[in-house]
Amino acid sequence: MYQPKRLNKPKCATAIIALLGLGLAIHTPVQAADSAYYDETYRPQYHFTPEANWMNDPNGMVYYAGEYHLFYQHYPYGLQWGPMHWGHAVSTDMVSWKHLPIALEPDQLGDIFSGSAVVDWNNTSGFQTGAEKPFVAIFTHNNNGVQSQSIAYSNDKGRTWTKYAGNPVIPNPGIADFRDPKVFWHQGSNRWVMVLAAQDRIRIYTSTNLKNWSYASEFGSNQGNHGGVWECPDLFELPVDGNPNHKKWVLQVSIGNGSVSGGSGMQYFVGSFDGTRFVNENPAETTFWTDYGKDFYAAVSWSDVPATDGRRLWLGWLSNWQYANDVATTPWRSAMSIPRQLELKTFAEGVRVVQKPVSELTKLRTNTKTWTNQVIPSTGSNLLSGTSTDAMEIIAEFQVDTSTASQFGLKVRKGKNQSTTIGYDKAASQLFVDRTQAGNNSFSQHVPGRHTAPLAPVNQKVKLHIFVDRSSVEVFGNDGRQVITDLILPDRNSLGLEVFATGGNATLTSLTTHQLGRVWGSSPFQSNLSNWSSVNGLWADTIAGKQGRSTDDSFILSQQKAADFTYEADVTVTDGNGRGAGALVFRSNQDATNAYVANVDALNNVVKLFKRVNGVAQVIAEYPANLDTKTPYRLKVTTKGDSIKVFLNGSQVIDTVDTSYTSGLLGLNVWNATATFQNVNVSNQSGFVTDLHNLTPVNGNWVDTAGGKQGSHTGDAFLLSSDTGYDSVYEADITVGATGGGGAGALVFRSDATGANAYLANVDALNDVVKLFKFVNGQATVIATYPTPLQTGTTYHLKVVTSGSQIKVYLGNTLVITANDSSFASGRFGLNVWNSTATFQQVSVAPNQTELTNHDFETGDLTGWNVVSGNAFSPLDVTTDTHWWGGTFNQNGASHLFSYRDGGDAQTGVLQSNTFTLGGDGEINFLVSGGNDSANLYVALVRASDGAELFRATGSNSETYQRVSWDASGHVGTQVYVKVVDQATGGFGHINVDDVNVPVRP
Repeated sequence: MYQPKRLNKPKCATAIIALLGLGLAIHTPVQAADSAYYDETYRPQYHFTPEANWMNDPNGMVYYAGEYHLFYQHYPYGLQWGPMHWGHAVSTDMVSWKHLPIALEPDQLGDIFSGSAVVDWNNTSGFQTGAEKPFVAIFTHNNNGVQSQSIAYSNDKGRTWTKYAGNPVIPNPGIADFRDPKVFWHQGSNRWVMVLAAQDRIRIYTSTNLKNWSYASEFGSNQGNHGGVWECPDLFELPVDGNPNHKKWVLQVSIGNGSVSGGSGMQYFVGSFDGTRFVNENPAETTFWTDYGKDFYAAVSWSDVPATDGRRLWLGWLSNWQYANDVATTPWRSAMSIPRQLELKTFAEGVRVVQKPVSELTKLRTNTKTWTNQVIPSTGSNLLSGTSTDAMEIIAEFQVDTSTASQFGLKVRKGKNQSTTIGYDKAASQLFVDRTQAGNNSFSQHVPGRHTAPLAPVNQKVKLHIFVDRSSVEVFGNDGRQVITDLILPDRNSLGLEVFATGGNATLTSLTTHQLGRVWGSSPFQSNLSNWSSVNGLWADTIAGKQGRSTDDSFILSQQKAADFTYEADVTVTDGNGRGAGALVFRSNQDATNAYVANVDALNNVVKLFKRVNGVAQVIAEYPANLDTKTPYRLKVTTKGDSIKVFLNGSQVIDTVDTSYTSGLLGLNVWNATATFQNVNVSNQSGFVTDLHNLTPVNGNWVDTAGGKQGSHTGDAFLLSSDTGYDSVYEADITVGATGGGGAGALVFRSDATGANAYLANVDALNDVVKLFKFVNGQATVIATYPTPLQTGTTYHLKVVTSGSQIKVYLGNTLVITANDSSFASGRFGLNVWNSTATFQQVSVAPNQTELTNHDFETGDLTGWNVVSGNAFSPLDVTTDTHWWGGTFNQNGASHLFSYRDGGDAQTGVLQSNTFTLGGDGEINFLVSGGNDSANLYVALVRASDGAELFRATGSNSETYQRVSWDASGHVGTQVYVKVVDQATGGFGHINVDDVNVPVRP
């Protein structure tokens, strides 16, 4: 049978491994490891998103010295809402953003809820210490539900903050929901004004110094909509129709539930303000909606925008509390809207707020196309058939009176059975966005739907100004008279665009499309390793480095192999998910089940070296050390043969030997915490890198050199491994020396113990040929040749792929030989040199696998599958049972995974396959049954590079299997894995799986 070719198959399971060390030595900068930074599925390309983890309300919006500051509600240790911090970013144009460290963190007074920031130009607070004007942040402290208002100040343009010793400045007056202060300077009364949400109304306070506040008035008890708690108010003055001599005040209020499209949303009031009291000029029962979509909330405006600019600018949180915690994005959650300019305009029905995209967005435009005077038939139009993009701006104008269609507009992010429809309903005089078929909406019942806004034609025309990004649409009707903002999650390859008309023809007077460029730069993670692929857990590149997060063990691996090396990094364990550890992983196999791990463990205050043997950790050594969270440690590991040394901040703390693993992949690990890794670098001092074991010379001279395994002989010489196999992918880098005028280096496969009976594929620099031949009882027979110029001293990558009697030989990435021979079905792997000295490096072998190992569980256990966490999945859950209490399972074959069988519904956990490269046509199908809970019970296809879930399916509250199919053709060639998640308890709190059919690329 095929012997597993794990890179680090243990030689001695009881050997002792050396501890690794950390160090803070100065490190020479290297290029960023820019893998998939801001390129994950659904990741917006020009909307603001955090690098990783949770975000909600924009906070502290302030402009100073050429920078727009965006603070935001942030939980840096998870994808769902948690203890709030203030994240921070700056921009010179509100388009391209620079991430900065967290500004405000929870303290003894509580978490840091929403608020605002101002520039204290006249130093009324007395906080100024230098030349820069002080920033003062006014925010809510939330202490176990008791909310009070506090302040902090900065004298370095918002880079660092000091919390005021006299906090809170407004204690809680006995109101449960008492939060989100927005502060501004009121010129007329010469004092600071605060608007503050208090349950379902707004309180107004005033101050002369930002420290001492006086209650002034209250607004809202019988005004507008009261479907939910009021939050995040903003109060500002705007000219009406641009007339500086005619101004009105606007009070914007977010409501947590009961908005026009369901869930959270925003309303506004227009009226007057005298410095202490706001008066609504419209009927109290009238509600003006700021945005008619589901996903525009908590918007607040930038303070201190210069008078020379004159604009009122804001942005909002692009999500909805009905489903925000469950949106299927990773490693980040939530985005901000595009920045918008606010104006007051007079319409027949009165003075209303108008929103427009800021002009700075125009700098993103590329590949502009225009059309005029087109008639769009109901049978369809190919006008935009050549347009394909995931980020664009569209400006379309339709002539309503000459259009006979009942509805018309555009379908964006169009793909297989997917599109978001943006249009105009002529009879209803409504703008609408229909995201029912937009893409992934399985994470919440509140996502599918059609959202409408009243919109009358202007001069018989309707104008649609649309911004499309990877996970959103923002539609401005008639120059911002009405706006609809909606989250969408289309497939990555849904890139089409179509103009449509329903029930007649539509007159399209003009159409302009612009592709919009990406605003995010290269990854800030510094490393000379590349091709990182996550095994499990949540990994992201951040300004602090590569960040990993897990409540258990989580791994990410580079695809670089090494044998003897120096491997080092700056490792910081942050105190988020509990004090835990960050580690260097080395000499690892592809899924880190067999590997060395050296960590800094801030929970147990030790530097630890251990090895994983088939997924089980065995501690080798520990070095006691006082380790703090949020402190970077320089960890370094050096290996030479069996010797392993570990260094902490430049000092050697472990010196030991272990013979378990000789070479393998390099990677990172985090355990029970969030950890960041920066300046991750390896220098390969010397050594032969291979995943073959027990290589033994048959004849000739074989030695290890700095460049690899070197063999020399005037005839044929063999070096054979104890590893055997049949269908395989076997490859190496081969360099033929000039000795003897040049000769050949070869891969040996399906060999006996001496090489007398074997296949060989070589690079023959003497005869300028790639040759496939076989030895039968020591006699060579040529099977096929490929003539090509070959140079001595030049390294060639040779690969052999076998499947049954078929043998394929590749030179580099080029297939040069395809042959069939049935002489040998299986045997050993090895190397050969002829008439020369040849060097072999990066010698590796893997099964030529075209399907997942144990895809149908017919082994009767979990072979080929890895229990990542919990106890929901065990070998005892693999069963041959055919019936359950309500009927038959209808599994495929004999065995299947019935996760209820061992432990029932109370257990939770995660199971996943090995990582593989998706091949074939990308068509995936499998059987699934059990509970129906797409948030907590599901099967997912996960991209290994960033942990993004590409597809997800759940059960149907029945144990009888149903087959699910996914079209993953857009991900062919991507490294992925299958994940089975059970995070549910109670009735049907389990999920069952069988017959997982995926095309695996060798």
